[in-house]
Amino acid sequence: MTEPAHVDNYTMRSARRQVAQWPTWPQALPGGPSGWLWRMIVTATAVCFVCGGWAWYWWNSWETECHGIPMQPGDVCQVYSGTRQIKTRTYEEMASDYGFVIPWVVLAVGAVIGTAVVGSMVRRAREVRLPTEAEIADFMQSYNARCAELQRTIDFVPAATSAPPELAAVRLAAAELAEQNGFRIDGSTATLL
Repeated sequence: MTEPAHVDNYTMRSARRQVAQWPTWPQALPGGPSGWLWRMIVTATAVCFVCGGWAWYWWNSWETECHGIPMQPGDVCQVYSGTRQIKTRTYEEMASDYGFVIPWVVLAVGAVIGTAVVGSMVRRAREVRLPTEAEIADFMQSYNARCAELQRTIDFVPAATSAPPELAAVRLAAAELAEQNGFRIDGSTATLL
C-alpha cells in the first residue's frame, strides 16, 4: 500500500512527540543547537529590554508629590486628619522612599532572568552531541518496531484508516530527527552523514 501524500498537522505533531522519545543521547533541537541558542539569547535580551524599559519609564515618570501636587527640594508636605495635623514630611524624606528602589529591583530581576535563560541555553548547547553507533542502533530498533506495527495494522486491518498517515508521519518525523542529529534513515537502516 502506498503512503498518503498528505499528513495532517495533528498526526505529524503526534508522530514528532512519539519519535522524540526514542533517542537516548542529548540531541539537537529543531534548527540545530546554534539556531536554538540564538532564539533563547533573543528571548533573554527581550526580557532585559522590557524590564529596562519599564524601569526607565518608572524613573522618568515618578515624581515626589504631596496631595497630587509635584514637590520641589525644600518643600514640606503636611498631612491632616480633619483639622488636626498628623505628620509633616520634607521633599527629601519623601524622595528617599521606595520610589527609586523599584526600578533597581525590576532591573535586577530582569538581569537575573536573562542571565539564567542564556546560561541554561549555553549549558544545553554544550551537552548536544552526535549519537554513537549504539545509540543510533537503539533508535532504529524503536523506529523499525513502530513501523512494523503500523504496517501490520495496515495489512491486517484494512478499515484502520488512521494507520497509513500515521506511518507516513512517523517516517517523516524520524527522518527529520535523524537529519538534525547527523545520520540518515535508509529503509530500515541508518547511515552517518
